[in-house]
Amino acid sequence: MTTTTETLQVHSKKSYFIVFALLAVLTAIELAIPYLGIPKMTGAMALVLLAFSKASAVALYYMHLKFETMYLKFIAMLPLITAMYAIVLMLEAIAR
Repeated sequence: MTTTTETLQVHSKKSYFIVFALLAVLTAIELAIPYLGIPKMTGAMALVLLAFSKASAVALYYMHLKFETMYLKFIAMLPLITAMYAIVLMLEAIAR
């Protein structure tokens, strides 16, 4: 069990605002990708990676998985990894 002092240090408002700022920047990048004039496949892969990064940040910080065991983190991230793999496979099939 954690003490009150440890809990306050772990769940500081500053870390939430930093993650929020990171998510806002990643969202801005996602919105800019269609206007950069890069090939569609490259843009689609970038969007998938950005979405995976955002989902991971939300899971780690807002769902508090950062403070769990590695086994529980793996179980929680497995659907995200599987979904990302499926999306990449679909994008490759479309590109052919």
